[in-house]
Amino acid sequence: GEGEGEGEGEGEGEGGGGGRARLDVQALGLQCGRCGNADGRRFTPDRDVLDVWFDSGASCAVVPKHYHTAHFQPVCSGAGEAGTNEEEGKEEEGKEEVGDGDGDGGAQPAFACYLEGKDQHRGWFQTSFLTSLVCTGALPARTVLSHGFVVDEKGVKLSKSAGNGATLSDVVSRYNADVLRVWVCSSDCTRDVHAGDKVFAVCAGTYRRVRSSLRFLLSNLLDFDATVHSVSPRDMCLLDQWMLCKLSDLLSLYAQCLDACDVRGAFAALHSFVRAELTAAFFDMCKPRLYFEGRDSRARRSAQSVLYHVLHAVLRLLAPMCSFVAEEAFLCFAREHPEEQCGPSVHLLDYPVGVWGWAAMGSSVGMEAAEVHEAFDVLGALRARVNALGACVGGVQLSAWEGKVTLRGSGLSEGAAVLLARMCAEYNGYGLLAEDFFLASSVLVVMGGAGGGDS
Repeated sequence: GEGEGEGEGEGEGEGGGGGRARLDVQALGLQCGRCGNADGRRFTPDRDVLDVWFDSGASCAVVPKHYHTAHFQPVCSGAGEAGTNEEEGKEEEGKEEVGDGDGDGGAQPAFACYLEGKDQHRGWFQTSFLTSLVCTGALPARTVLSHGFVVDEKGVKLSKSAGNGATLSDVVSRYNADVLRVWVCSSDCTRDVHAGDKVFAVCAGTYRRVRSSLRFLLSNLLDFDATVHSVSPRDMCLLDQWMLCKLSDLLSLYAQCLDACDVRGAFAALHSFVRAELTAAFFDMCKPRLYFEGRDSRARRSAQSVLYHVLHAVLRLLAPMCSFVAEEAFLCFAREHPEEQCGPSVHLLDYPVGVWGWAAMGSSVGMEAAEVHEAFDVLGALRARVNALGACVGGVQLSAWEGKVTLRGSGLSEGAAVLLARMCAEYNGYGLLAEDFFLASSVLVVMGGAGGGDS
């Protein structure tokens, strides 16, 4: 149709006129899908579209101007106000200053983020930025997120036309919706994302680990009433205070990742906390107090207080990632604890706030925040070494609390030595903290011994 002259057929046909060329419908094999008409005189080319990506890119100026309502409010109304006041628009004409949204006095971006695939670098991204700079003197968004494509395990792009595309319903029916969400949250969207049976199997394992941790937290809080049994962080033992510090670190890191649009980093931080800090460490440390101490003992209620804070924080962080299991666990807790008045849904709760940090813990033990943080890192590395040595002694694998640990040498830092001595000496209704920390039946510490080694 483009090769035919515009002079031919001017004014011809019911829809022709105004310099529009008549299409050779019969030659092109075109037919109206509604009425079946194939008469070329009733078809005219539409020349209102300058360029499809130009029209799409111009949305950065149209949307803020015409859809500034209660349901849609741009990040900054600078672009929209420039289009709603003709006099102000005339005053701004001729200004060459281009604002970047950083308070330099220029126009501000109207949107928080522009998101599209990497194939749009010369398409929608480019036309949106060019038209926005011309019309408003500012970029259309503060942030740009360019994502890759979904590929199979061999790196071949998935597409329906190639016949290798898998529907989301297939993944949900084989696993569940949360496993699919784990796959999304754990993928680096800035690169091509791999999908396949092996990938989803790993995501299913991650999901089961998180679900099992939630089950442990819920089952050990059945007889816990926060209004009656809660122990103040300042009155907790060192291990419980240490876990609350690790929880505060998670909250800070998670928020930083989301502020940077790094969903993968946020989910990795949450999963690492559940896997490394909870299931591989603290759950085992507090089991003696949960299962063997008296029902209302201070040691048991202190451990439950920590689990209470951990559960409420993890559910809130998990809600946007694994929505269904987070809601299920939340409703289970709300049903067992009506006195909490938790609300109708976990998705309506505020972001959690840390209740105890390194500064508070340092103050309680007479150390600086950085010093106590470093001391626990040293003790954590020592614990990992002890567990590795005890995994196989004389060809026999030892279970938790079966081994006897003797620590010799002066290789510990001063802060770590102080905390370790306090763990060994402090009973005060909390049990043997050093034994719980190292998962051993007994712990003997010999400071300043010869050889400088640990065993």
